[in-house]
Amino acid sequence: MLTTPFSSRLQIFIISFSGFGLLSIWVLPETIAFRHVFIGLGFIASLFYLKPRLNQLKRTDARPLWILLSLFIWLLMHLWLFSMQPALQFGELRSTWARSLAVLPLGLALGLYLSSFSSQKTLQINQASGRITLLLFIGLCATPLIFISGYLEQSLEAKQWLSMHAKPWFNYPYLQKPPFVVATALLLPMCCILLQHVIKNQASLWWGILAIIAITLCVSCNYLSNTKNGMAMVAFIMGAFGLYAMWDAIFGWAKSSFAKRIFFTLLLGCVLGGVSWGLKFHLQQNPAWKHLIANTTVGMDIDRQNYWKNRFVYTTVPLNEYQVPVDISTYERTAWFTAGIRLLQERPQGYGLTQQSFGWMAGERWPDFYPPIGSLRGMTHSGWLDLALGIGIPGVLLILVPLGAAWYRSLKINTLWGSYVSWTVPAFTLTYLTTEVIGARHFIELMVFITAFFIGITLPIKESSNQKQSLH
Repeated sequence: MLTTPFSSRLQIFIISFSGFGLLSIWVLPETIAFRHVFIGLGFIASLFYLKPRLNQLKRTDARPLWILLSLFIWLLMHLWLFSMQPALQFGELRSTWARSLAVLPLGLALGLYLSSFSSQKTLQINQASGRITLLLFIGLCATPLIFISGYLEQSLEAKQWLSMHAKPWFNYPYLQKPPFVVATALLLPMCCILLQHVIKNQASLWWGILAIIAITLCVSCNYLSNTKNGMAMVAFIMGAFGLYAMWDAIFGWAKSSFAKRIFFTLLLGCVLGGVSWGLKFHLQQNPAWKHLIANTTVGMDIDRQNYWKNRFVYTTVPLNEYQVPVDISTYERTAWFTAGIRLLQERPQGYGLTQQSFGWMAGERWPDFYPPIGSLRGMTHSGWLDLALGIGIPGVLLILVPLGAAWYRSLKINTLWGSYVSWTVPAFTLTYLTTEVIGARHFIELMVFITAFFIGITLPIKESSNQKQSLH
């Protein structure tokens, strides 16, 4: 029996609000209780939403979804067959992976609902798709907005008075930099697509203003926190958008008036110029970029260098080909990545833990590697590699294959959210490759949510007339 229009609208409201809430607070510390509330509400509402579509989800078109779901079967098999630390691995299954399984239907339902607006080529805030887009857009802006707010609060002269009244988590809440990189990879593609829609008269000018504000937040957040990966992601996404905009300006705006083409060319020039200005000062602030290749080459030579194993025991900093001491960050991360690849070749099924598997395996392989500090044993600082060392190559493929399938399908979907998938998947994948995201378990939950969300957007499911009526 299909849901009534009112209950359907209630489901969509809960699903949308839960997605907004999770995107807003997922990477904030001390928010586990709120995350459980949003995950619980979203999980229940999404099950009701997906129930009348279950037969369609069983079709062969939905294979990416079932591949992603088989990840959790693999995790159970891994615990039974390959686990090296069964107690710790079972604890992760009950916590991190249980929450990841709960957010999967939420991401899928949200993506499916947004895909139901595939026939709409315009974007207005007073439309249902526009309202949800605005809600999710604000959720994606939360991370850089909270950081900038905290940074400005610290800079005010009334610092002492404000510190007496501000909440403890509001004062520089992000203890590490990966949240800024992930937020950039998820937010900047949406900004580029919104600007593209504004240029083509498919969205209100207000969307363009919001996109420019969000781009400014991203660049400022990564620059002020001196996040190298984040600034590299800014350069990657905005550089791609700049090339696309130039191509579209030459071949896609031929039917527009000359004045309009000039206006939007100047607008894009200001946006890209501001981003380039921030990148220029970031490069001046970080001379390590100058010898990036040379330092990376030294880091890959883990057989003749020992500094990467324990800088407190091997105190001599290696020199690069220019006889300059290597940048420690670049050198260590390259060496750890190289060592992680070797360990993965020796144990492709994975060690079993999402966190610290590299440290456990490196300690066995190289006895002079960093000794553990409590439960901390070391990470490679590459999300996909750390995950592969934990759940094995099959486990990572059960995520990357659905993600790749969603990206391939999105290339044929000429809508706002279809374009978002095609822009975001490369940025998201590159971010998880170069950033230490698996060290914080909420990024695993976010990874499953985003993958299911992209699958939902790109699933070729046709709504029946009754379902369409209940939706609207």
